[in-house]
Amino acid sequence: MSLETTLPGATPTPPKASSIRALIARMVANPLGGVIGAMILIFGISCLLSPHFLTSFNMIIIARALAFIGLVTIGQAVLMILGELDLSVGAIGGLAGVVGGMLMVQVGLNPWLSLALCLLMGAGCGL
Repeated sequence: MSLETTLPGATPTPPKASSIRALIARMVANPLGGVIGAMILIFGISCLLSPHFLTSFNMIIIARALAFIGLVTIGQAVLMILGELDLSVGAIGGLAGVVGGMLMVQVGLNPWLSLALCLLMGAGCGL
């Protein structure tokens, strides 16, 4: 059943070019098309090889692992837009994660206080 309506006596428009072909053409034209294609290929192979890959537990683990990389990427993008380049962003983020974990586990600090101290430490390292 189609939602399109045509006037009586008018010929319906033929369907547009294949959407898959258009998608592939856009991916080839995009500078990041190879990376996106490789990601889709790896995702597809992982789905076929492991029945546990598409579980919600695994997707949560992947999302948590990518969250740190995404945050560092946003910070690095802002620096590049401003005309700066700072290679220590990832190292400071890793240091803050380790120090935050140690403050919560070994010292027993409140997680929110530990977060605040890690943010201050990261800001201090960035100066």
